[in-house]
Amino acid sequence: MANVLRMADQAAIVALWERGWSGRRIAREMGIQRETVSRYVRRARGGGRPGRAVRAGPEPAISTPGSGTGDGSSVRGQDLQLLVLLA
Repeated sequence: MANVLRMADQAAIVALWERGWSGRRIAREMGIQRETVSRYVRRARGGGRPGRAVRAGPEPAISTPGSGTGDGSSVRGQDLQLLVLLA
């Protein structure tokens, strides 16, 4: 079963998706394929189309170093905590 993500990674994918992250961004941040993100989101939703998931409302963003340059590097608080746990 080498092709199965750890439970923590699976949970992080779903949590980030529900917070409004795109599949592309989740894949980039976690270093996995977009199709992998879609597969786990679909499984969490019971087999439906991943683009139709109900997402939670936005949270206030916190700034990361360098975010004042307009490079789009703001990260939401709980999202940052999830990524730190994955590292």
